[in-house]
Amino acid sequence: METRQLLGTRPHYYRGQLLLEDDFIGEQHFHAQARRSHTLNLHGWGVAWGLEVTAAGETAVSVGPGFAVDGAGHEIALREAATVDLARAQGGEGLFLALSYEDEPDTPDNEETRSRQCHAVLRAATSLADDAVLLATLTLDARGRLGPDAIDGGSRRRLPGTVRRGWVRTPFRPLPLLPDKEKPKLQPPPAFLVGATRAQAEEGGAGGTMAIMLPPEVNRVHRLRIAGEDNAKGLRIQFWIAGWNAAERKHAKRAALTERIEPEAAFDQTFEIAAPGGDIDPELGTMSIEIHSEGRCFISLIAVEVSFPGYP
Repeated sequence: METRQLLGTRPHYYRGQLLLEDDFIGEQHFHAQARRSHTLNLHGWGVAWGLEVTAAGETAVSVGPGFAVDGAGHEIALREAATVDLARAQGGEGLFLALSYEDEPDTPDNEETRSRQCHAVLRAATSLADDAVLLATLTLDARGRLGPDAIDGGSRRRLPGTVRRGWVRTPFRPLPLLPDKEKPKLQPPPAFLVGATRAQAEEGGAGGTMAIMLPPEVNRVHRLRIAGEDNAKGLRIQFWIAGWNAAERKHAKRAALTERIEPEAAFDQTFEIAAPGGDIDPELGTMSIEIHSEGRCFISLIAVEVSFPGYP
Protein backbone atom coordinates (compact mmCIF):
# COMPACT_ATOMS: atom_id res chain seq x y z
CA MET A 1 0.00 0.00 0.00
CA GLU A 2 1.24 3.50 -0.77
CA THR A 3 0.14 7.01 -1.47
CA ARG A 4 1.73 9.62 -3.73
CA GLN A 5 1.95 13.37 -3.53
CA LEU A 6 3.20 15.52 -6.37
CA LEU A 7 6.40 17.39 -5.47
CA GLY A 8 6.68 19.31 -8.72
CA THR A 9 7.99 18.87 -12.24
CA ARG A 10 11.52 19.02 -13.62
CA PRO A 11 12.84 19.65 -17.15
CA HIS A 12 13.31 16.55 -19.31
CA TYR A 13 15.10 16.60 -22.69
CA TYR A 14 15.09 14.00 -25.45
CA ARG A 15 17.02 13.47 -28.65
CA GLY A 16 15.72 15.58 -31.53
CA GLN A 17 13.77 17.95 -29.29
CA LEU A 18 13.38 21.51 -30.55
CA LEU A 19 14.48 23.69 -27.62
CA LEU A 20 12.76 27.04 -27.22
CA GLU A 21 13.27 29.85 -24.74
CA ASP A 22 10.65 28.46 -22.36
CA ASP A 23 12.68 25.25 -22.03
CA PHE A 24 15.77 27.14 -20.86
CA ILE A 25 13.71 29.40 -18.59
CA GLY A 26 12.11 26.30 -17.07
CA GLU A 27 15.56 24.78 -16.48
CA GLN A 28 16.77 27.92 -14.71
CA HIS A 29 13.60 28.17 -12.65
CA PHE A 30 13.84 24.52 -11.53
CA HIS A 31 17.40 24.80 -10.23
CA ALA A 32 16.89 28.26 -8.68
CA GLN A 33 13.77 27.10 -6.87
CA ALA A 34 15.53 23.93 -5.65
CA ARG A 35 18.37 26.02 -4.19
CA ARG A 36 16.02 28.45 -2.47
CA SER A 37 14.00 25.57 -1.04
CA HIS A 38 17.17 23.91 0.26
CA THR A 39 18.36 27.14 1.90
CA LEU A 40 15.05 27.93 3.59
CA ASN A 41 14.26 24.43 4.83
CA LEU A 42 17.73 23.45 6.02
CA HIS A 43 19.15 26.81 7.11
CA GLY A 44 16.30 29.31 7.52
CA TRP A 45 16.57 33.00 6.66
CA GLY A 46 18.03 36.19 8.07
CA VAL A 47 21.46 37.82 8.48
CA ALA A 48 24.34 35.34 8.26
CA TRP A 49 27.10 37.84 9.09
CA GLY A 50 27.88 41.55 8.94
CA LEU A 51 25.31 44.14 7.77
CA GLU A 52 25.95 46.24 10.89
CA VAL A 53 23.98 49.49 11.01
CA THR A 54 25.62 52.71 12.21
CA ALA A 55 24.73 56.40 12.04
CA ALA A 56 26.19 58.38 9.12
CA GLY A 57 25.36 61.84 10.36
CA GLU A 58 22.00 63.01 11.72
CA THR A 59 19.88 62.02 8.70
CA ALA A 60 21.52 58.89 7.27
CA VAL A 61 22.61 55.41 8.27
CA SER A 62 25.39 53.22 6.93
CA VAL A 63 25.11 49.45 6.46
CA GLY A 64 28.36 47.49 6.41
CA PRO A 65 29.18 44.57 4.11
CA GLY A 66 27.57 41.26 4.90
CA PHE A 67 25.46 38.33 3.75
CA ALA A 68 21.82 37.39 4.28
CA VAL A 69 19.06 35.11 3.01
CA ASP A 70 15.62 36.64 2.49
CA GLY A 71 12.25 35.05 3.23
CA ALA A 72 12.00 33.63 -0.31
CA GLY A 73 15.41 31.93 -0.08
CA HIS A 74 17.35 34.47 -2.17
CA GLU A 75 21.00 34.85 -1.17
CA ILE A 76 21.99 38.52 -0.82
CA ALA A 77 25.63 39.58 -0.56
CA LEU A 78 26.27 43.26 0.19
CA ARG A 79 29.88 43.53 -0.96
CA GLU A 80 30.59 47.06 0.24
CA ALA A 81 29.12 49.49 2.74
CA ALA A 82 26.08 51.48 1.58
CA THR A 83 24.33 54.59 2.92
CA VAL A 84 20.57 55.13 3.24
CA ASP A 85 19.39 58.76 3.29
CA LEU A 86 16.61 59.50 5.81
CA ALA A 87 16.23 63.21 5.06
CA ARG A 88 12.67 62.80 3.72
CA ALA A 89 11.39 60.94 6.78
CA GLN A 90 8.88 62.63 9.07
CA GLY A 91 9.88 63.82 12.53
CA GLY A 92 9.06 61.35 15.29
CA GLU A 93 8.65 58.55 12.77
CA GLY A 94 9.63 54.94 13.40
CA LEU A 95 11.24 53.14 10.47
CA PHE A 96 12.18 49.59 9.55
CA LEU A 97 15.57 49.31 7.85
CA ALA A 98 15.55 46.15 5.73
CA LEU A 99 17.46 44.36 2.99
CA SER A 100 15.63 42.92 -0.03
CA TYR A 101 16.42 41.06 -3.24
CA GLU A 102 15.08 42.43 -6.53
CA ASP A 103 15.36 41.18 -10.11
CA GLU A 104 15.37 43.62 -13.00
CA PRO A 105 11.75 43.66 -14.26
CA ASP A 106 10.70 42.70 -17.79
CA THR A 107 10.24 45.71 -20.06
CA PRO A 108 9.99 46.14 -23.82
CA ASP A 109 13.51 47.63 -23.79
CA ASN A 110 15.19 44.61 -22.18
CA GLU A 111 13.02 41.84 -23.66
CA GLU A 112 15.82 40.48 -25.87
CA THR A 113 18.84 41.06 -23.61
CA ARG A 114 21.07 38.10 -22.72
CA SER A 115 21.18 38.90 -19.00
CA ARG A 116 19.19 40.62 -16.28
CA GLN A 117 20.60 42.45 -13.27
CA CYS A 118 19.82 41.40 -9.70
CA HIS A 119 20.03 43.97 -6.89
CA ALA A 120 20.49 44.12 -3.14
CA VAL A 121 18.08 46.86 -2.01
CA LEU A 122 18.34 48.70 1.31
CA ARG A 123 15.11 50.43 2.24
CA ALA A 124 13.95 52.42 5.29
CA ALA A 125 10.15 52.51 5.49
CA THR A 126 7.28 52.56 7.98
CA SER A 127 6.23 49.05 6.91
CA LEU A 128 8.18 45.83 6.40
CA ALA A 129 7.75 43.52 3.41
CA ASP A 130 7.13 39.86 4.31
CA ASP A 131 10.31 38.56 2.64
CA ALA A 132 12.62 41.46 3.59
CA VAL A 133 15.43 40.92 6.11
CA LEU A 134 15.07 43.35 9.01
CA LEU A 135 18.44 44.91 9.94
CA ALA A 136 17.36 47.49 12.54
CA THR A 137 14.52 49.71 13.68
CA LEU A 138 15.11 53.46 13.58
CA THR A 139 13.41 56.08 15.77
CA LEU A 140 13.72 59.70 14.63
CA ASP A 141 13.33 62.68 16.95
CA ALA A 142 10.80 65.47 16.41
CA ARG A 143 13.12 67.13 13.84
CA GLY A 144 13.57 63.92 11.88
CA ARG A 145 17.11 63.40 13.23
CA LEU A 146 18.91 60.36 14.58
CA GLY A 147 19.56 60.64 18.30
CA PRO A 148 22.11 58.66 20.38
CA ASP A 149 19.72 55.70 20.85
CA ALA A 150 17.89 55.92 17.53
CA ILE A 151 19.27 52.68 16.04
CA ASP A 152 18.01 49.44 17.58
CA GLY A 153 19.69 46.35 16.13
CA GLY A 154 18.25 44.00 18.74
CA SER A 155 15.23 43.25 16.57
CA ARG A 156 17.23 42.25 13.47
CA ARG A 157 16.43 38.89 11.94
CA ARG A 158 19.37 36.51 12.10
CA LEU A 159 19.96 33.24 10.32
CA PRO A 160 19.38 30.49 12.94
CA GLY A 161 22.61 29.20 14.46
CA THR A 162 24.81 31.90 12.90
CA VAL A 163 24.91 34.55 15.61
CA ARG A 164 28.65 35.22 15.64
CA ARG A 165 28.53 38.52 17.51
CA GLY A 166 26.46 39.36 20.55
CA TRP A 167 26.26 40.54 24.15
CA VAL A 168 27.34 38.61 27.23
CA ARG A 169 25.25 40.03 30.10
CA THR A 170 25.59 39.57 33.85
CA PRO A 171 24.71 41.31 37.12
CA PHE A 172 27.65 42.90 38.92
CA ARG A 173 28.68 40.43 41.63
CA PRO A 174 32.18 41.60 42.63
CA LEU A 175 34.78 40.16 44.97
CA PRO A 176 36.61 42.50 47.41
CA LEU A 177 39.90 43.95 46.19
CA LEU A 178 43.17 42.75 47.69
CA PRO A 179 45.81 45.19 48.99
CA ASP A 180 48.05 46.63 46.29
CA LYS A 181 51.52 45.04 46.54
CA GLU A 182 53.10 48.14 45.03
CA LYS A 183 51.41 50.37 47.64
CA PRO A 184 51.36 48.26 50.81
CA LYS A 185 50.37 51.15 53.09
CA LEU A 186 47.28 51.93 50.99
CA GLN A 187 44.26 50.06 52.30
CA PRO A 188 41.82 48.61 49.73
CA PRO A 189 38.40 50.28 49.52
CA PRO A 190 35.38 48.78 51.30
CA ALA A 191 33.69 45.88 49.51
CA PHE A 192 30.45 46.24 47.59
CA LEU A 193 27.32 44.84 49.21
CA VAL A 194 26.19 42.13 46.80
CA GLY A 195 22.50 41.35 46.41
CA ALA A 196 20.72 38.80 44.26
CA THR A 197 20.49 41.09 41.23
CA ARG A 198 22.77 44.09 41.81
CA ALA A 199 25.66 45.43 43.88
CA GLN A 200 25.57 48.45 46.19
CA ALA A 201 28.21 50.89 47.43
CA GLU A 202 27.55 52.81 50.63
CA GLU A 203 28.25 56.51 51.24
CA GLY A 204 31.97 55.92 51.73
CA GLY A 205 32.33 54.22 48.36
CA ALA A 206 33.43 50.70 47.46
CA GLY A 207 35.69 48.74 45.17
CA GLY A 208 35.46 45.30 43.65
CA THR A 209 36.42 43.06 40.76
CA MET A 210 34.56 40.40 38.83
CA ALA A 211 35.43 37.84 36.16
CA ILE A 212 33.28 37.81 33.01
CA MET A 213 32.56 34.35 31.66
CA LEU A 214 33.24 33.93 27.92
CA PRO A 215 31.46 31.61 25.48
CA PRO A 216 33.78 29.17 23.65
CA GLU A 217 35.92 30.55 20.79
CA VAL A 218 35.42 34.27 21.56
CA ASN A 219 38.46 36.12 20.22
CA ARG A 220 37.40 39.78 20.33
CA VAL A 221 35.56 42.16 22.64
CA HIS A 222 34.07 45.25 21.00
CA ARG A 223 32.16 47.19 23.64
CA LEU A 224 31.58 47.39 27.39
CA ARG A 225 28.25 48.55 28.83
CA ILE A 226 27.53 49.49 32.46
CA ALA A 227 24.18 50.58 33.91
CA GLY A 228 22.84 51.43 37.34
CA GLU A 229 21.39 54.09 39.63
CA ASP A 230 22.22 56.66 42.34
CA ASN A 231 25.79 57.31 41.21
CA ALA A 232 26.48 59.95 43.85
CA LYS A 233 30.17 60.75 43.34
CA GLY A 234 31.31 58.93 40.20
CA LEU A 235 32.77 55.57 39.15
CA ARG A 236 36.26 54.58 38.02
CA ILE A 237 36.40 51.57 35.72
CA GLN A 238 39.20 49.34 34.50
CA PHE A 239 38.48 46.53 32.08
CA TRP A 240 41.13 43.81 31.98
CA ILE A 241 42.05 41.20 29.39
CA ALA A 242 44.18 38.58 31.08
CA GLY A 243 44.86 34.85 31.14
CA TRP A 244 47.92 32.73 30.52
CA ASN A 245 50.86 33.36 28.16
CA ALA A 246 51.74 29.81 27.11
CA ALA A 247 54.81 30.83 25.08
CA GLU A 248 56.43 32.66 28.01
CA ARG A 249 54.77 30.47 30.67
CA LYS A 250 53.55 33.36 32.80
CA HIS A 251 50.47 35.32 33.74
CA ALA A 252 49.19 37.76 31.09
CA LYS A 253 47.34 41.00 31.91
CA ARG A 254 46.61 44.29 30.18
CA ALA A 255 44.11 47.10 30.74
CA ALA A 256 41.96 47.23 27.62
CA LEU A 257 39.89 50.15 28.89
CA THR A 258 40.17 52.81 31.62
CA GLU A 259 37.16 55.11 31.99
CA ARG A 260 35.18 57.22 34.42
CA ILE A 261 31.42 57.69 34.75
CA GLU A 262 30.50 61.06 36.21
CA PRO A 263 27.85 61.37 38.96
CA GLU A 264 24.22 61.10 37.83
CA ALA A 265 20.94 59.70 39.12
CA ALA A 266 20.80 56.90 36.56
CA PHE A 267 23.59 55.87 34.20
CA ASP A 268 23.73 53.60 31.14
CA GLN A 269 27.00 54.01 29.25
CA THR A 270 28.66 52.02 26.49
CA PHE A 271 32.39 52.24 25.79
CA GLU A 272 34.11 51.23 22.55
CA ILE A 273 37.18 48.99 22.83
CA ALA A 274 39.28 49.64 19.76
CA ALA A 275 41.39 46.94 18.09
CA PRO A 276 43.84 45.50 18.89
CA GLY A 277 43.07 46.27 22.53
CA GLY A 278 40.03 44.02 22.49
CA ASP A 279 41.74 40.96 21.00
CA ILE A 280 41.46 37.85 23.18
CA ASP A 281 43.21 34.50 22.90
CA PRO A 282 40.27 32.11 22.20
CA GLU A 283 41.89 29.36 24.26
CA LEU A 284 43.81 31.09 27.07
CA GLY A 285 42.31 34.59 27.36
CA THR A 286 40.10 35.81 30.21
CA MET A 287 38.21 39.04 30.99
CA SER A 288 37.51 40.86 34.23
CA ILE A 289 36.32 44.26 35.36
CA GLU A 290 37.37 46.42 38.32
CA ILE A 291 35.08 49.19 39.56
CA HIS A 292 35.69 51.84 42.24
CA SER A 293 32.64 53.79 43.38
CA GLU A 294 33.57 57.02 45.11
CA GLY A 295 30.23 57.23 46.93
CA ARG A 296 26.80 55.66 47.11
CA CYS A 297 25.84 53.73 43.98
CA PHE A 298 23.86 50.76 42.65
CA ILE A 299 25.19 48.76 39.68
CA SER A 300 22.67 46.57 37.83
CA LEU A 301 24.30 45.50 34.56
CA ILE A 302 27.70 44.59 33.18
CA ALA A 303 27.66 43.58 29.49
CA VAL A 304 30.34 43.00 26.87
CA GLU A 305 29.80 42.68 23.13
CA VAL A 306 32.01 39.87 21.78
CA SER A 307 32.60 38.10 18.47
CA PHE A 308 33.96 34.77 17.26
CA PRO A 309 36.67 33.70 14.77
CA GLY A 310 35.92 34.65 11.19
CA TYR A 311 33.44 37.37 12.13
CA PRO A 312 34.36 41.05 11.70
